[in-house]
Amino acid sequence: MVKMSKKKKRIITVLVLFFAVVFIVFIREAGRSKLEKLVRSCREYYKPCWKLAYVKEDNEQKRIEIHFNKYRSNNPEERYSSLLNTQKILTERLIRDENSQWKDYTVDIHFRYIAEGFTIGNISANQENMEFYSCNSYIPLKVIAEYLPDTKELKLYSAYYNSIEEIQGFRDLKRICFGQGTTEEEKEYILSLFPDCVIEE
Repeated sequence: MVKMSKKKKRIITVLVLFFAVVFIVFIREAGRSKLEKLVRSCREYYKPCWKLAYVKEDNEQKRIEIHFNKYRSNNPEERYSSLLNTQKILTERLIRDENSQWKDYTVDIHFRYIAEGFTIGNISANQENMEFYSCNSYIPLKVIAEYLPDTKELKLYSAYYNSIEEIQGFRDLKRICFGQGTTEEEKEYILSLFPDCVIEE
């Protein structure tokens, strides 16, 4: 009986492990839905700061939920830039692409990490009910307006702005709630731009 050398045993072990890993990755990828694969194809936008947790598709209600968890960056500006760019590319590919099978769906995108959270909800083709919520999160009002001007409902645990005039970047706000409240002068300015807007205390 010919004994196998230690070198050959090592090579065989490495090859077995390699093919086992390839097989596991293949099985995992094969099990992903078409929707999840599309979301993962946008990883260059979210990967620096966020990790995809899961994707949920409800074909009956025509609704999609996408959940991310923070796992890398401690830089607030990098986090919200990544968040907003991720929302932008997913909206383009899921809703605005004429060839998308989800163009008639409504999408909710959630970003969570411990007590920090953002939600961009009710994203649809006409953007008639889009919402933006933040909890314990730093993101300037003017940046939200720049990236999400079609937002209709704005709920910010802490609203960051140098002047309430930054709110003019939105097109048609219907409801506002700032955790720190709004002054009478700020309310007057908001209502001068959006007469039908409900300002919650």
